[in-house]
Amino acid sequence: MSFLMFPVRRLNEWHVIPALAVSLALLCRFVTPYMWIASLAYAFMVSGMLFRKSSRRIHVYLMSSAMALDLALVGTLEIKRNAVEKALEFSLGPWQQAHIMASLLALSLYGPVFALGLWRYLRPGSPAPARLWHIRLGIAAFVLRSLGFLLMFSMLGMHNG
Repeated sequence: MSFLMFPVRRLNEWHVIPALAVSLALLCRFVTPYMWIASLAYAFMVSGMLFRKSSRRIHVYLMSSAMALDLALVGTLEIKRNAVEKALEFSLGPWQQAHIMASLLALSLYGPVFALGLWRYLRPGSPAPARLWHIRLGIAAFVLRSLGFLLMFSMLGMHNG
């Protein structure tokens, strides 16, 4: 029974990143390139949330990268597929419409979250309300982005990559 007495290392945020990378690699076989990019952005966002307390600098880089990828992806989908027009036609099913609404609401929060976060990063002694609103809006954006990410898979089979 002594084999059960080995010391167990506690997992930290650095252990999650390889797991996310492997998950994304496996996901590539089943999703479109757009979904892969969205998954990468979401992995950056989850990683950024994990680093929010241990490394402000890494948190800023990961979250900024996630938001930039998301915005670039939505811009690309708008140019290639007229995504906003299709969403406003309400020709998609309820799950697809919910995906679009959650994603657009999350994207709409990126501006204020980024501005408040940048202010806090550049001025560490920023007022407490800036921190509070950055956290509140950031959590709302993350929850909406998580919902949009999960509902994204309802779009499978609707388009060719």
